[in-house]
Amino acid sequence: MGIIQRLIRLCKADLNAAVDHMEDQRVLLKQYIRDMQASLGKKQTAVRELNRRCDQTNRSLKRCREEMNALDPEITTAIQKARDDLARPLIRRHQLLGRRGSLLERQIEDLTIEHQRQMGMIAEQRQALEAIRLRAMAIGPRPPAGEENWEGAILDDMDPSGQVGGDEAVELELIQRKAALQSAAGP
Repeated sequence: MGIIQRLIRLCKADLNAAVDHMEDQRVLLKQYIRDMQASLGKKQTAVRELNRRCDQTNRSLKRCREEMNALDPEITTAIQKARDDLARPLIRRHQLLGRRGSLLERQIEDLTIEHQRQMGMIAEQRQALEAIRLRAMAIGPRPPAGEENWEGAILDDMDPSGQVGGDEAVELELIQRKAALQSAAGP
């Protein structure tokens, strides 16, 4: 009975090893990069929508303040001419505009906070994306069968410009290497 259990365990281990071997890290990294780029695009679209809403709310607030400022002389004139019947509706309108202005200001604050939160998430995701790109570069491409010039094959189809890593990746690695050298040299 012990031999059969050991054979079953051995078969399971071989199957797991075969599945692990079939998973190509390069392909997985390419898919992660595509997924992250799509997610980043959605977040950037959301930020553009936030900006549009914030601009629209700012325009509404500006119109509200202009209307309030235009009512002030009318209210003053109505009071000076002892026309309380005209002053009351103007004052009500002025108060309504004041409350609307306060509401718009709170909306702008909320939109600004959400904008900052979204921008933070985008920055974090860009860093993660760059880390995965660097990891993909570190793994390196697998040469296609029968091709001698395979450098950059994995990254060519990830970067629309056709650059492998780009200038930013080179600069990032240069900064990282300088920092590593400085920390190794000590203060």
